Amino acid sequence: AILIESDQARYETLLENVQEYDCYCIHAHVGWEGDNSLESILDKHNLDEPVDFLSIDIDGDDYHVLASLQTLRPRVICCEYNPTIPIHMDLVPHRNNYFGCSALSLVRLAEAKGYRLVAMTETNCFFVGDQEYPRFSEFDTSLQTLATTKHLTYLMTGYDGDYVLS
Repeated sequence: AILIESDQARYETLLENVQEYDCYCIHAHVGWEGDNSLESILDKHNLDEPVDFLSIDIDGDDYHVLASLQTLRPRVICCEYNPTIPIHMDLVPHRNNYFGCSALSLVRLAEAKGYRLVAMTETNCFFVGDQEYPRFSEFDTSLQTLATTKHLTYLMTGYDGDYVLS
């Protein structure tokens, strides 16, 4: 495994936690351009082997990191989304945020890159390349079926202007 951590204290903890495993740890900040792009970081460390599983979980700019991938073609991608955004909303926030994107925006981006949604957790979307997708043909992998709504809170207003939270 290749593990990347930007926070120094967490990086040191990471090193301790994976001592017994075959892991290559990198202390770097993953971004979406220049030397901080994921592909640049991997190139800098001469890590050019095929990637089976890529997990993007950086609490905010996950969409932008996924969008920045040009040559890296993992078989499976796990990418974090904000579960408080309704699934029908295609929301991509500005860069350098801690808000995150909607699941729909990730699905749209992944499909443009040749990936299809196959599973979800409460905060992550899992995608496989189009060539692997037929393996999931007997399953309903639609966003509407896979998404959870338990993290959604609605602010509703009455005709008199009163607000109600649900």
